[in-house]
Amino acid sequence: MPATKSKPSLNSLGRSDFLPWIILAGLVVIGFSSRLLIADLPNFKPIAAIALFSGFYFRRTWMALLATALALLISDWQIGSYHWPIALSVYGCLLTGAFIGRYFIRQPGSIKFSKFSAVKTGAAALMMSCLFFAVTNFAVWASGAWYSTDFQGLTNCYTNAVPFFKYTLAGDCFFSTAIFGSYALAAATLQRATRENRQSVVSAT
Repeated sequence: MPATKSKPSLNSLGRSDFLPWIILAGLVVIGFSSRLLIADLPNFKPIAAIALFSGFYFRRTWMALLATALALLISDWQIGSYHWPIALSVYGCLLTGAFIGRYFIRQPGSIKFSKFSAVKTGAAALMMSCLFFAVTNFAVWASGAWYSTDFQGLTNCYTNAVPFFKYTLAGDCFFSTAIFGSYALAAATLQRATRENRQSVVSAT
């Protein structure tokens, strides 16, 4: 009896030659298009979630960093540049998300997304929001362009930034749920299909 080929699992698909590049391109498109289209809600953007997922998914760290950097660079090219110390703080925070996704969310040697991974994703989204708030607003203050470079200026800077934090947190949580949730759904669907395929092979033998 001829052998029946089983369907690939999520891990095998994740390691195929072309799928990572397709996912990278998709993440970049989501990143820059969302930054351009969602202009009415400040800081409600998917870049932090993309960084977290890229670090979690891609086997090579440089691919995770590339997906995040391209989404930022292309959208910044369309939106326009801004003060370089602030730009450095923005890029630094968001690229850090790739390392958080790799070393905090991801299980060593596996791209399986478990219930514990979901909890860690929520914690990582919160970490990213707090990191972005702390670092970028410190850069705004340190630049001296908008606030006096004393303690009063620092206090005013963070106080004025508080209303924007809710949008950052909402965006990071929403897009992390959407991206990781889509991945988890795809994983469950593939696992179900693989299990059914194996059962059909056993029944046929």
